[in-house]
Parts: sequence; C-alpha cells; structure tokens
Amino acid sequence: ITHTETPRPLRGRGIASKLVQGALEQIRADGLKVVAGCSFVVDYLEKHPEFTDVVA
Repeated sequence: ITHTETPRPLRGRGIASKLVQGALEQIRADGLKVVAGCSFVVDYLEKHPEFTDVVA
C-alpha cells in the first residue's frame, strides 16, 4: 500500500482506518501479503498486531 488519503473535511472520523482495515482483510482473504509504504499504514499495523500475518 503506497498511499492513503482522506479528504480534509472528512479527517478525524476513522475513515482511513476503516479503509486500511478493509484492504488488509481483503489481502488476507486473497492469500496475499502487504508491503506498507505509507506511514499511516505502518502506524496502523503497529497498533493492530492481528494483521501481522499479512505483512510481507
């Protein structure tokens, strides 16, 4: 995942977290692995160890 962005008026509502969570769940379901190239995703993965199995 190279980039995540939420429009400024929508920030602070947890939308980016839900987006990343959904992407990681789909990556897991597809049997794939993720490389976090986006600082938000790196931080998300540090806070959500339940997704360590999908990290390449």
